[in-house]
This record gives sequence, structure tokens and C-alpha cells, in this order.
Amino acid sequence: MEEVNLVAEALKFMFLGMGIVFSFLILLVYILQMQAKIIQKYFYPMEQSKSATSQNNTKG
Repeated sequence: MEEVNLVAEALKFMFLGMGIVFSFLILLVYILQMQAKIIQKYFYPMEQSKSATSQNNTKG
């Protein structure tokens, strides 16, 4: 009887740990997506203007 209780408790802790890791990974994905949007919003126009000036230099 004691072994069954230990197995049930082990399964409970396993699913709890897997749920915590899964939640952390989902949170990490959303944070990285927000970071990409912020970087694209504030730093992408500078890269675009640099490439535009380099294309103008090669044409002329």
C-alpha cells in the first residue's frame, strides 16, 4: 500500500514540475516576441535608412 502512495506522489510531483517548466517556456516565448516587436519598432528604421544610403552610393 505504501508503494502505491509513493508512486502517486511521484506522478503528482512529475506533473507539477512539467507544468511549471511548460508555463515558464510559454512565458519566455511571449517575452521574446514582445522584445522582437520593441526592437523592430525602435531600431529597424535606422537599419533601413543605412541600407537606403548605401544603395544610393552604389548607384551614383
